[in-house]
Amino acid sequence: MRMPSLCSETIATWLLATAAFVFPFLAVIAPLGITVELAILGVTVLPFVIQRRAWRRLPFAAPALLFALVLWAATSTLWAEAPQ
Repeated sequence: MRMPSLCSETIATWLLATAAFVFPFLAVIAPLGITVELAILGVTVLPFVIQRRAWRRLPFAAPALLFALVLWAATSTLWAEAPQ
């Protein structure tokens, strides 16, 4: 019996589903671990997003919110005690 081949969409879907299952438990047990999980998930799913050119199907709000978050982080370093 031959194993079914996994396509990039299937792998990305399983990664996102696993993260969605683990995320609430991790938030309760180790809240600071959420950042690490999201970073690992983002780096892992990024090749699939690039391969499928999925960023073209994003609604306008997603990049706008990301830009606003980066802008807020950059301006908040102006009044930080130790911006390094």
